[in-house]
Amino acid sequence: MDFSKNQQIRTLQAHAWRRPPGIATFIGAGCSKVLLIPLWKQMLIGLNAEFQYYPTDVELEADIDKSSYAQVATNIKSKAPNETVYKDQLRKFIAPQACHYPSLHVELLLLSKLILTTNYDKSFEEALDAIGRFNPQPDCQYNVSTLGDFNHDGWGYERHVFHIHGDIDSADVVLTEESYSEQYDNSHSGVSMLIGSIFSRYPTLFVGFSFDDDYFVNFLSKAMEGIRKDAARYNKKLPEHFCIMSDSLLKKHLTVSELLTFTDDIDLLLTEGVIEKSSYGKSGETTFNIIIDSSGLLKKTKIDSSLKKALISQIEFMDRNLNKVKTLNDIGISIIPFESNNYLQIELILRELNKKPTLSALAFKPN
Repeated sequence: MDFSKNQQIRTLQAHAWRRPPGIATFIGAGCSKVLLIPLWKQMLIGLNAEFQYYPTDVELEADIDKSSYAQVATNIKSKAPNETVYKDQLRKFIAPQACHYPSLHVELLLLSKLILTTNYDKSFEEALDAIGRFNPQPDCQYNVSTLGDFNHDGWGYERHVFHIHGDIDSADVVLTEESYSEQYDNSHSGVSMLIGSIFSRYPTLFVGFSFDDDYFVNFLSKAMEGIRKDAARYNKKLPEHFCIMSDSLLKKHLTVSELLTFTDDIDLLLTEGVIEKSSYGKSGETTFNIIIDSSGLLKKTKIDSSLKKALISQIEFMDRNLNKVKTLNDIGISIIPFESNNYLQIELILRELNKKPTLSALAFKPN
């Protein structure tokens, strides 16, 4: 995939190389995955093993599907004997288990004017420390703020890292229903005002963010709706916003090799009308659409139950992705895709953004 020809990347590149830099990056858990920090579900499973609110992991996961991650976190915390014990255990599950920081973080620091992160780890601070050791006068110097401690002064000149969900040192983090409500149900909270201000002023790039956090996504949807109304009132042009995400999110088809992970008898699926050939594949590649009809699949008597279950699960996965894409479009976030699960391409995109553009690109202003 040739990222140098991507128009969205060129737009962001031009903003990044203006002085002062003009991109805000929003960093999610995917950027800390290389540090072997557990993702949300694994962290809750680990905490539950300590405090034992749910008898089994199966029941915990079922409650996540029924309610939310934040509600499950609230339930687990209720079994902790006290706040100190809870925070001590929490730190164990949000501490990096591999390296202190990946090269991805260095690229993000070089790129960004403002960094907002929901991650609790201090990998950005570790990377800044390393940059300072190797270069006593680095180009990027950041002020670091954490939960509820935001100073908007100096935005025109200084760079900032904001830990909007708290950090590992204090373990005062946004995780439970109560903590989410304090942040996002209060229009006067530091985070609410910060995000509203940034999204109305800076092009924003989401990296490692899955948009599976319904609490935050709903908040951002409402915030962007308000921002658009204010902009329309004053005839103000708003910045563009982007996210780097796998092109699998946009996929509506499966390749032969992908179908073979479900069954060896592709002809049976064609005969039964479960799949149909599509034209989405690369030149010369045969691809298939799954007919989006779960109830129809259940009636297919010639397909065994395990295959039905696997195909229905795939359909539901694609449906969720389509809904996610619609949500992103509604918010006003464009997708910069990378290939399948090739996460190394995220860093290639960031490196492309960090390349100095031509003079014509620097002068480029999006419509």
